[in-house]
Amino acid sequence: MEVRIKSGQSLTEPITAALWRAYSGLDDATQDTLIGTMITAARLWLENHTGCSVISKSYEAEFDISDGYENWYELPFSPVVSITSVKIDDVAITYSQRGQGIVEIYPDSIIGSGAEDNIIKVEFIAGATDERATIAIYRIASDYYDARKDNPAAEVSSAVLKWGTMHFVNQLSNNITI
Repeated sequence: MEVRIKSGQSLTEPITAALWRAYSGLDDATQDTLIGTMITAARLWLENHTGCSVISKSYEAEFDISDGYENWYELPFSPVVSITSVKIDDVAITYSQRGQGIVEIYPDSIIGSGAEDNIIKVEFIAGATDERATIAIYRIASDYYDARKDNPAAEVSSAVLKWGTMHFVNQLSNNITI
């Protein structure tokens, strides 16, 4: 499966650099660009780690036939707000859907004899504001900010996250109910 955020969307982070500075007790606004970058990196990491889309956005997912389980295909981000199209080999098809938040689809069309070549393309919108996810972004961005001193060129990863932050994110991931 491949998934990407559709291009051309205007995305607004759930927190601003000013809000993060207030949370962190920093008064210096000269690093707002760096802080904004860390907020975006924190949100992206959280979304990829949990499968929870923290802000509403349009996605494109492509499934190979083998990606499904009993021909059900789980959309990779939740909560799903709407499905805008489902296509096999660029032909619109009907489908069945199950689940709330985390959604699976079942193509109603019979997949052709060249099943290995068929690609199921799904466009959908996912995302919702969640207070716990917002708190996680504050914490992740704070850990990134603290780690910048040790290795400013370090790739953003879970390696710089403190145990308490990872524990909080894992609890969020285990109890996701957006």
